[in-house]
Amino acid sequence: MAPEADRGRVVQELWADLHPVLAQLEPVPKRALVSLWGRIRAAISGLEGQVLDLEAQVMRRTHSRAASVATVSTISRPPTSDSVLARRADLEASLDDAAEGTVAENVILAIKDLDPVWVQGKLAAYRSRGKEEAGDPRFGPEGTCCWYPSQESGHDRGYVRVNWRNTAGPSGVKIGVNPYLHQLAVVAAGQGQRLTLASKNGGYHVSHLCHNTACMNPVHVIIESAQKNQSRKPCNGAVKLRFPDGSIVDPCKCAHDGSRPCILPTWSKPSGKGFWVFTEDGPVQRG
Repeated sequence: MAPEADRGRVVQELWADLHPVLAQLEPVPKRALVSLWGRIRAAISGLEGQVLDLEAQVMRRTHSRAASVATVSTISRPPTSDSVLARRADLEASLDDAAEGTVAENVILAIKDLDPVWVQGKLAAYRSRGKEEAGDPRFGPEGTCCWYPSQESGHDRGYVRVNWRNTAGPSGVKIGVNPYLHQLAVVAAGQGQRLTLASKNGGYHVSHLCHNTACMNPVHVIIESAQKNQSRKPCNGAVKLRFPDGSIVDPCKCAHDGSRPCILPTWSKPSGKGFWVFTEDGPVQRG
Protein backbone atom coordinates (compact mmCIF):
# COMPACT_ATOMS: atom_id res chain seq x y z
CA MET A 1 0.00 0.00 0.00
CA ALA A 2 1.31 3.51 -0.82
CA PRO A 3 2.87 5.55 2.02
CA GLU A 4 0.68 8.25 3.60
CA ALA A 5 2.58 11.03 1.82
CA ASP A 6 1.83 9.40 -1.54
CA ARG A 7 -1.85 8.97 -0.60
CA GLY A 8 -2.12 12.62 0.35
CA ARG A 9 -0.46 13.67 -2.90
CA VAL A 10 -2.85 11.53 -4.93
CA VAL A 11 -5.88 12.95 -3.11
CA GLN A 12 -4.70 16.53 -3.61
CA GLU A 13 -3.95 15.97 -7.30
CA LEU A 14 -7.33 14.33 -7.82
CA TRP A 15 -9.19 17.25 -6.27
CA ALA A 16 -7.03 19.79 -8.14
CA ASP A 17 -8.08 18.12 -11.40
CA LEU A 18 -11.73 17.70 -10.44
CA HIS A 19 -12.47 21.13 -8.94
CA PRO A 20 -12.07 23.21 -12.18
CA VAL A 21 -14.16 20.65 -14.05
CA LEU A 22 -17.02 21.05 -11.57
CA ALA A 23 -16.77 24.83 -11.77
CA GLN A 24 -17.22 24.81 -15.56
CA LEU A 25 -20.10 22.36 -15.80
CA GLU A 26 -23.75 23.31 -16.12
CA PRO A 27 -26.06 22.21 -13.27
CA VAL A 28 -27.35 19.01 -14.91
CA PRO A 29 -23.98 17.49 -15.89
CA LYS A 30 -22.53 18.75 -12.60
CA ARG A 31 -25.13 16.74 -10.68
CA ALA A 32 -24.31 13.70 -12.80
CA LEU A 33 -20.60 14.08 -12.06
CA VAL A 34 -21.18 14.50 -8.34
CA SER A 35 -23.39 11.40 -8.37
CA LEU A 36 -20.67 9.50 -10.23
CA TRP A 37 -18.13 10.63 -7.68
CA GLY A 38 -20.35 9.26 -4.92
CA ARG A 39 -20.25 5.84 -6.55
CA ILE A 40 -16.49 6.11 -7.10
CA ARG A 41 -15.98 7.13 -3.49
CA ALA A 42 -17.96 4.11 -2.30
CA ALA A 43 -15.92 1.84 -4.55
CA ILE A 44 -12.65 3.37 -3.32
CA SER A 45 -13.71 2.83 0.28
CA GLY A 46 -14.44 -0.81 -0.52
CA LEU A 47 -11.07 -1.26 -2.23
CA GLU A 48 -9.25 0.37 0.65
CA GLY A 49 -10.92 -2.08 3.00
CA GLN A 50 -9.69 -4.96 0.86
CA VAL A 51 -6.16 -3.54 0.85
CA LEU A 52 -6.22 -3.20 4.62
CA ASP A 53 -7.41 -6.80 4.88
CA LEU A 54 -4.42 -7.86 2.80
CA GLU A 55 -2.11 -5.79 5.00
CA ALA A 56 -3.52 -7.54 8.04
CA GLN A 57 -2.87 -10.93 6.43
CA VAL A 58 0.72 -9.94 5.66
CA MET A 59 1.17 -8.76 9.22
CA ARG A 60 -0.20 -12.01 10.59
CA ARG A 61 2.14 -14.06 8.41
CA THR A 62 5.09 -11.85 9.29
CA HIS A 63 4.55 -12.41 12.99
CA SER A 64 3.50 -16.05 12.69
CA ARG A 65 6.98 -17.33 13.54
CA ALA A 66 7.05 -15.41 16.79
CA ALA A 67 3.45 -15.85 17.88
CA SER A 68 1.08 -18.72 18.35
CA VAL A 69 -1.77 -19.45 16.01
CA ALA A 70 -4.22 -18.26 18.63
CA THR A 71 -2.36 -14.99 19.03
CA VAL A 72 -2.13 -14.46 15.31
CA SER A 73 -5.83 -15.07 14.82
CA THR A 74 -6.70 -12.25 17.18
CA ILE A 75 -4.69 -9.62 15.31
CA SER A 76 -7.20 -7.05 14.08
CA ARG A 77 -7.08 -5.10 10.87
CA PRO A 78 -4.85 -2.04 11.36
CA PRO A 79 -6.94 1.13 11.45
CA THR A 80 -6.62 3.83 8.84
CA SER A 81 -4.33 6.56 10.17
CA ASP A 82 -5.80 9.86 11.36
CA SER A 83 -3.96 11.79 8.67
CA VAL A 84 -5.43 9.66 5.88
CA LEU A 85 -8.91 9.93 7.42
CA ALA A 86 -8.52 13.70 7.63
CA ARG A 87 -7.49 13.95 3.97
CA ARG A 88 -10.42 11.76 2.96
CA ALA A 89 -12.81 13.87 5.04
CA ASP A 90 -11.51 17.08 3.45
CA LEU A 91 -12.01 15.68 -0.04
CA GLU A 92 -15.49 14.40 0.77
CA ALA A 93 -16.46 17.74 2.34
CA SER A 94 -15.29 19.62 -0.74
CA LEU A 95 -17.31 17.38 -3.03
CA ASP A 96 -20.34 17.58 -0.76
CA ASP A 97 -20.08 21.39 -0.84
CA ALA A 98 -20.02 21.24 -4.62
CA ALA A 99 -23.12 19.05 -4.62
CA GLU A 100 -24.91 21.36 -2.18
CA GLY A 101 -24.00 24.36 -4.31
CA THR A 102 -25.46 22.66 -7.38
CA VAL A 103 -28.70 21.92 -5.53
CA ALA A 104 -28.91 25.48 -4.25
CA GLU A 105 -28.45 26.91 -7.75
CA ASN A 106 -31.20 24.70 -9.14
CA VAL A 107 -33.57 25.69 -6.32
CA ILE A 108 -32.96 29.40 -6.86
CA LEU A 109 -33.54 29.13 -10.59
CA ALA A 110 -36.81 27.26 -10.00
CA ILE A 111 -38.34 29.64 -7.43
CA LYS A 112 -36.94 33.12 -8.05
CA ASP A 113 -39.64 34.11 -10.57
CA LEU A 114 -42.64 32.73 -8.67
CA ASP A 115 -45.46 35.15 -7.85
CA PRO A 116 -44.74 36.64 -4.38
CA VAL A 117 -48.41 36.68 -3.39
CA TRP A 118 -48.81 33.01 -4.34
CA VAL A 119 -45.69 32.06 -2.36
CA GLN A 120 -46.84 34.04 0.67
CA GLY A 121 -50.10 32.07 0.64
CA LYS A 122 -48.11 28.84 0.65
CA LEU A 123 -46.01 30.04 3.57
CA ALA A 124 -49.14 30.96 5.53
CA ALA A 125 -50.30 27.34 5.18
CA TYR A 126 -47.03 26.13 6.74
CA ARG A 127 -47.35 28.35 9.82
CA SER A 128 -47.78 26.80 13.24
CA ARG A 129 -49.89 29.15 15.35
CA GLY A 130 -49.24 26.95 18.37
CA LYS A 131 -45.49 27.36 18.06
CA GLU A 132 -45.86 31.09 17.54
CA GLU A 133 -48.04 31.47 20.63
CA ALA A 134 -45.58 29.40 22.63
CA GLY A 135 -42.62 31.30 21.23
CA ASP A 136 -41.01 34.48 22.45
CA PRO A 137 -43.87 36.52 23.99
CA ARG A 138 -41.78 39.67 23.85
CA PHE A 139 -42.56 40.05 20.15
CA GLY A 140 -45.55 42.35 20.24
CA PRO A 141 -48.72 42.34 18.12
CA GLU A 142 -47.30 44.95 15.74
CA GLY A 143 -46.75 42.31 13.05
CA THR A 144 -43.17 41.67 14.11
CA CYS A 145 -43.65 38.10 15.30
CA CYS A 146 -41.68 35.29 13.71
CA TRP A 147 -43.51 32.81 11.51
CA TYR A 148 -42.75 29.33 12.83
CA PRO A 149 -43.17 26.37 10.45
CA SER A 150 -45.11 23.30 11.53
CA GLN A 151 -42.31 21.06 10.20
CA GLU A 152 -39.33 20.21 12.35
CA SER A 153 -35.87 21.16 11.16
CA GLY A 154 -33.26 18.56 10.31
CA HIS A 155 -30.63 21.20 9.50
CA ASP A 156 -27.81 22.09 11.89
CA ARG A 157 -28.72 25.78 11.50
CA GLY A 158 -32.43 25.32 12.04
CA TYR A 159 -33.50 25.74 8.41
CA VAL A 160 -36.59 23.86 7.20
CA ARG A 161 -36.86 22.40 3.70
CA VAL A 162 -40.16 21.55 1.99
CA ASN A 163 -40.84 19.10 -0.83
CA TRP A 164 -42.06 20.97 -3.90
CA ARG A 165 -41.01 18.40 -6.47
CA ASN A 166 -44.62 17.65 -7.39
CA THR A 167 -46.06 21.05 -6.43
CA ALA A 168 -47.47 22.97 -9.38
CA GLY A 169 -46.73 26.68 -9.51
CA PRO A 170 -49.17 29.42 -10.52
CA SER A 171 -48.64 28.49 -14.19
CA GLY A 172 -49.50 24.82 -13.54
CA VAL A 173 -45.94 23.62 -14.16
CA LYS A 174 -44.32 21.48 -11.47
CA ILE A 175 -41.67 23.40 -9.56
CA GLY A 176 -39.56 20.26 -9.16
CA VAL A 177 -37.25 21.26 -6.30
CA ASN A 178 -37.09 21.19 -2.48
CA PRO A 179 -36.52 24.79 -1.34
CA TYR A 180 -35.86 26.06 2.16
CA LEU A 181 -38.63 28.12 3.73
CA HIS A 182 -36.37 31.12 4.25
CA GLN A 183 -35.64 31.09 0.51
CA LEU A 184 -39.37 31.12 -0.19
CA ALA A 185 -39.75 33.97 2.31
CA VAL A 186 -37.33 36.00 0.20
CA VAL A 187 -39.49 35.35 -2.88
CA ALA A 188 -42.65 36.24 -0.93
CA ALA A 189 -40.97 39.52 0.04
CA GLY A 190 -40.56 40.38 -3.65
CA GLN A 191 -36.78 39.79 -3.63
CA GLY A 192 -36.76 36.62 -5.73
CA GLN A 193 -34.48 38.04 -8.40
CA ARG A 194 -31.90 38.89 -5.75
CA LEU A 195 -31.73 35.26 -4.63
CA THR A 196 -29.20 34.63 -7.39
CA LEU A 197 -26.79 36.83 -5.44
CA ALA A 198 -27.01 34.37 -2.56
CA SER A 199 -25.95 31.36 -4.63
CA LYS A 200 -22.69 29.63 -3.73
CA ASN A 201 -19.70 32.00 -3.81
CA GLY A 202 -22.04 34.88 -4.60
CA GLY A 203 -20.84 36.93 -1.65
CA TYR A 204 -24.38 37.55 -0.36
CA HIS A 205 -26.52 35.86 2.30
CA VAL A 206 -30.18 35.44 3.11
CA SER A 207 -30.16 37.40 6.36
CA HIS A 208 -32.71 36.92 9.16
CA LEU A 209 -33.19 40.34 10.74
CA CYS A 210 -34.85 38.57 13.69
CA HIS A 211 -31.85 36.22 14.16
CA ASN A 212 -34.26 33.26 14.13
CA THR A 213 -33.12 30.90 11.36
CA ALA A 214 -36.38 28.92 11.51
CA CYS A 215 -38.42 32.05 10.78
CA MET A 216 -40.18 32.36 7.41
CA ASN A 217 -41.81 35.77 7.86
CA PRO A 218 -41.11 37.67 4.59
CA VAL A 219 -40.70 40.88 6.58
CA HIS A 220 -37.84 39.32 8.53
CA VAL A 221 -35.56 38.29 5.63
CA ILE A 222 -33.42 40.28 3.23
CA ILE A 223 -30.58 39.65 0.80
CA GLU A 224 -27.44 41.45 1.91
CA SER A 225 -23.69 41.08 1.74
CA ALA A 226 -22.08 38.34 3.77
CA GLN A 227 -20.02 40.99 5.56
CA LYS A 228 -23.13 42.91 6.60
CA ASN A 229 -24.85 39.74 7.74
CA GLN A 230 -21.86 38.85 9.91
CA SER A 231 -21.80 42.35 11.39
CA ARG A 232 -25.27 41.75 12.87
CA LYS A 233 -24.03 39.04 15.24
CA PRO A 234 -23.78 41.38 18.28
CA CYS A 235 -27.56 41.88 18.06
CA ASN A 236 -28.28 38.18 18.39
CA GLY A 237 -29.95 37.78 21.79
CA ALA A 238 -30.35 41.53 22.36
CA VAL A 239 -33.69 43.15 23.26
CA LYS A 240 -35.24 46.60 23.04
CA LEU A 241 -36.35 48.18 26.31
CA ARG A 242 -39.70 49.96 26.64
CA PHE A 243 -40.03 52.16 29.71
CA PRO A 244 -43.22 53.20 31.50
CA ASP A 245 -42.95 56.69 30.02
CA GLY A 246 -43.26 55.16 26.54
CA SER A 247 -39.63 55.66 25.52
CA ILE A 248 -37.79 52.79 23.85
CA VAL A 249 -34.07 52.07 23.83
CA ASP A 250 -32.92 50.01 20.84
CA PRO A 251 -29.38 48.60 21.10
CA CYS A 252 -29.19 47.77 17.38
CA LYS A 253 -26.72 49.97 15.47
CA CYS A 254 -26.89 48.01 12.20
CA ALA A 255 -28.82 50.76 10.40
CA HIS A 256 -26.01 53.31 10.63
CA ASP A 257 -25.04 52.64 7.01
CA GLY A 258 -28.59 52.83 5.67
CA SER A 259 -29.33 49.13 6.11
CA ARG A 260 -32.47 47.87 7.77
CA PRO A 261 -32.19 47.50 11.54
CA CYS A 262 -32.44 44.14 13.24
CA ILE A 263 -35.90 43.10 14.43
CA LEU A 264 -35.49 42.63 18.16
CA PRO A 265 -38.01 41.61 20.81
CA THR A 266 -39.19 44.38 23.12
CA TRP A 267 -39.02 43.96 26.87
CA SER A 268 -41.33 46.27 28.84
CA LYS A 269 -39.85 47.37 32.13
CA PRO A 270 -42.38 47.43 34.93
CA SER A 271 -42.92 50.62 36.91
CA GLY A 272 -40.85 51.06 40.02
CA LYS A 273 -37.11 50.63 40.26
CA GLY A 274 -35.11 52.86 37.96
CA PHE A 275 -32.52 51.67 35.47
CA TRP A 276 -29.39 53.22 34.08
CA VAL A 277 -29.31 53.02 30.28
CA PHE A 278 -26.16 53.64 28.29
CA THR A 279 -26.82 55.84 25.27
CA GLU A 280 -24.65 57.63 22.75
CA ASP A 281 -24.84 60.69 25.01
CA GLY A 282 -23.74 58.71 28.07
CA PRO A 283 -25.61 56.97 30.87
CA VAL A 284 -29.20 58.09 31.41
CA GLN A 285 -31.44 57.00 34.28
CA ARG A 286 -34.90 55.83 33.34
CA GLY A 287 -37.62 54.94 35.79
